[in-house]
Amino acid sequence: MKFKINRDHFSNGLQQVLNVVGSKASMPILSNVLIEAVGETLSVTTTNLDLGICARIKASVEDEGAITLPVKRLATIVKELPNSDVSVEASPNNQVKIASGGSLFKIMGISRDEFPALPEFADDRSFTIE
Repeated sequence: MKFKINRDHFSNGLQQVLNVVGSKASMPILSNVLIEAVGETLSVTTTNLDLGICARIKASVEDEGAITLPVKRLATIVKELPNSDVSVEASPNNQVKIASGGSLFKIMGISRDEFPALPEFADDRSFTIE
């Protein structure tokens, strides 16, 4: 997975889904955000098994894919990056490089297969907030 995204848009998307994650998750994966890069869209999803939320953000996706990362740590890193595009690249061993300006961070992720699925709804029950 590899994509570029506006720092402010990425930070805002992470802030939207951050509130679902509790301070004491019953499983480590519940402290993570599922990041899915498909087409020109980045989806960020969190859940606590009772409640789930997904935000979609426009991004420049070079290689499609998905991974989960610790959401609080990721949100803190992205918020402190310089105000420019953020490049994110995940390797097959789940190591993720986050770069912007002269900053480079490496975070270990967890495979998307570990992340609990959110319930699917028909299109007539969905809405978009801009």
